[in-house]
Amino acid sequence: MFSLGQRIRDLRVKKGITQIELAGGMCTPSMISQIESDRAKPSYKILTRIADRLEVSIEKLLSDVNLDLEFTSKFKMGMGLVQAKEFRTAIPFLQELLDSPHHRIKNSEILLELATCFLELGDVEEAISQLNGVYEVANMRHDHEMLATTFMRLGSAYQKQGELALSLFHSKRAMEELEKVKAPDPSLRSKVLTRLGRIHEAMGKAADAARYYEDALQLTQGNIEERGSAYLRLAEMHHRAQSFEKAEEYASKAFTILEQLSNVEMRKT
Repeated sequence: MFSLGQRIRDLRVKKGITQIELAGGMCTPSMISQIESDRAKPSYKILTRIADRLEVSIEKLLSDVNLDLEFTSKFKMGMGLVQAKEFRTAIPFLQELLDSPHHRIKNSEILLELATCFLELGDVEEAISQLNGVYEVANMRHDHEMLATTFMRLGSAYQKQGELALSLFHSKRAMEELEKVKAPDPSLRSKVLTRLGRIHEAMGKAADAARYYEDALQLTQGNIEERGSAYLRLAEMHHRAQSFEKAEEYASKAFTILEQLSNVEMRKT
């Protein structure tokens, strides 16, 4: 086993570059020195840039490394890996936390992240198994938002299996749990509505799908690119439902946003 600092130093020396060269434009040489001596822990963003500079994958950089992080830092690293879509690399981090009894991180939160990894990697059965574990904990604690998140992800898992009836059942249960929350998270509610829209779209119910997508769009502004994609999806649903006036309205909104994005990209070049 190596420390992270030892691994980075070893790879840097083998590549024949100095700490100044490794740090260039990314951080200070002093920070690289602290990382290599294990006196500082890099963020996930810095870690990925170090891996790029050393021309190795994150997996190789972390192979046989004892990160010796505090549990909370390790959980954040795991979540960062999930957000960066490094699902295979995230699983050992999260599994180690799950197997460690001496921390205050909720196991349900770890299981949710693990379920996301397995779902994205196509192991739907394992994802469902993890989500069932979350359900048991959340149900015991009457944590309605956690239950809503769990049911929503179960809906996604069953849809991947083509089990649309089960997907719809669990997604509706997610909405029922949100109704029990006094002030539900608008972002979570939007995600549940979007999930319901996708299920109805898959079931060929374009008018119902459009209704759910419209409700989701009202709850969150999102970034401009996300709104452009949402308008396009709504235009398609209304067109399928032969609501051509609405289809034209949303298509025009999508065109305006996508044209703005195109102009921004052109100014960058």
